[in-house]
Amino acid sequence: MERFQVGFARRSITPAVGARLYGYPGARASKLLHDDLFVNTLAFAGENEMALLISVDLCVLEQTTNDELRKKIAKEVGIPAEKIILAMIHTHSGPSSAGNSTADNGWGSMDMDFVEKILFPQTISAAKEAVKSLAPAHMGIGETSSLAGINRREMTADGKVILGQNPDGPFDDKMRVLSFVSLTSEPIVSLIHYGCHPTAAGQAPEISRDWPGYMVDRLEKETGAPAVFFNGAEGDIGPRLSNGMTTGDMELMKEVGIIAGEDAVRAYQNIKTYCEPEFKVKSDMLVLPYRKLPTIEETKSAIEALGDPEKLIEVDILVYERYKNILSHYEQKLPMETHWKFQQTYIALGPVVFVPYPMEMFCQISLNQQKNSPFAYTLCLSNANGSIGYLPTEDQIPLGGYEIDSFQSYNVFILEENAEVQIVEENTKLLNKLF
Repeated sequence: MERFQVGFARRSITPAVGARLYGYPGARASKLLHDDLFVNTLAFAGENEMALLISVDLCVLEQTTNDELRKKIAKEVGIPAEKIILAMIHTHSGPSSAGNSTADNGWGSMDMDFVEKILFPQTISAAKEAVKSLAPAHMGIGETSSLAGINRREMTADGKVILGQNPDGPFDDKMRVLSFVSLTSEPIVSLIHYGCHPTAAGQAPEISRDWPGYMVDRLEKETGAPAVFFNGAEGDIGPRLSNGMTTGDMELMKEVGIIAGEDAVRAYQNIKTYCEPEFKVKSDMLVLPYRKLPTIEETKSAIEALGDPEKLIEVDILVYERYKNILSHYEQKLPMETHWKFQQTYIALGPVVFVPYPMEMFCQISLNQQKNSPFAYTLCLSNANGSIGYLPTEDQIPLGGYEIDSFQSYNVFILEENAEVQIVEENTKLLNKLF
């Protein structure tokens, strides 16, 4: 198989109304269906090599669950798990696909029925069909500036960082569209890449893809073919809503979705040429160091200082659970982990390379990755092949705020404060080594 080929398949993963929604602290049951949720799978092949690039209309899928699903897909379709990128669009209006299945961490426990009976089988089914539909194709690249998003780390007059709008903060306005067509120029599928939180609907009880749904539907209407969204660096980027915030309601969601949709159409229309890209997929181990854990005495003091766990809210719940888990780690005499290791996967299509980040990285990290990459288009994907929480830039840590508090409390072992520099350096080394 030497000629570049593309295959595509889509399956619905829409839960029944009443399913618990994920993305905000506290229980939130869905009451209405606004738009369906999907798993979208692109298969690539060429020179006796194949890969899958999958986008799922969910918030996050933690690394262990993501790894398990990719292994099941690999077994069914014959493509190694390390050649599969499985990314979430990060909608906050989808079912609960993360969290401890037996304990509520404040954001809701994992809906095991949804994961096992809908997500896994539908994703595997889409992967199978995408591989079966492989056909020779050409690719075109277009881009435009989009102001659908904005940096959301707003600083108040008293120096506190809140989730609002910060027009002076780092922001990548580039929206890219990759279009795949047959050898007779018939559209097969389009791919949209842009970095922005899908939180425009706020805590509305509707099941929804949030603003990306309007964008995807608009581009599909324009091209007459399926479109797929892959979220970029959205850690500190939210939708630019007219209420001055980055969370709103269903009307504001539609407002920014329409804007993003027109931007996607413009990026598509900016495609000048189509050609057969050189396809490669590479994988290697990426290693990042952890900080040392607090001592057992420091851990006990921190738990006591937090007070009654029943009265904790939002990030304090994560802080409490982290210290509780650290204490358990000591009591069980488990080994002290020094590094985080994960299998990194890169899919390259000519001048384009997809770089998955199993986290919600800040925008500046993606900008730095693009600057240091040997590829003309380096499309970083957030919440891809897992999700361990936020990854901020080191300069933002002293300022605090929701994302920083989450980064410092999400897991038992947490990355060093300069992890953003380390991960860009490691990705750059691997890109230069492998390609």
